[in-house]
Formats: sequence, structure tokens, C-alpha cells
Amino acid sequence: MKYVAKIGIGNKVNQLSLIDPNDEMTESGALQHIKDITKQDNWVIAPNELCGVGCLYDDEAKTFTLPKPFASWTKDTSTTPHSWEAPVAKTAESGDSWNEANQAWE
Repeated sequence: MKYVAKIGIGNKVNQLSLIDPNDEMTESGALQHIKDITKQDNWVIAPNELCGVGCLYDDEAKTFTLPKPFASWTKDTSTTPHSWEAPVAKTAESGDSWNEANQAWE
């Protein structure tokens, strides 16, 4: 399957479309197909499991990042796709929910 993402203001993905579910087109063919249909050039190939509406697209690195979950979290660019890290590491003893006000796992 070939997925394409429409990149909008602020490099946010504002639409995700499936092109060629039978996987007969090349990625470049699928990309050109959607550009021809929509008459817009702001489409890029999207890895379906790593991209969704609201993700941010880094045009230079050609990567997607999920929306930032909390203001205090920072981007970990060593992972692909980029992920977000809490300012406090989660441990086996900590809870599973992040409390932004307390800056702690609960």
C-alpha cells in the first residue's frame, strides 16, 4: 500500500490518503498521481504506521513526528520516527500517566 500525506501550514499533516491499495504503483508514481488529481504539490510519501493527521513533517530529514504530548517534553531525534521524551525518565516503579503540573509520572 502507498500512503501520501498532505502537508499544510507549519508543516503539519492535514490529510492522509491511501493510494494504490494493491501495491502496483511505485512510490513516485503514487505521489505523482495524487499531485495530478489535486493539482497541488504539497504531498509527500508517508509511512502508514508512522504518520497521521496532526503529525509534523521535517522536510530536510524527510521524517514525521507525532504531535508533542506535553509542553515540557523534548524531541528525541535519535529515533525514527522522532519521538518525545518526558523531562523525568519513567521507571519500573513510576506510574503510567504523566502529570504535567507536577512534572512527574503517576
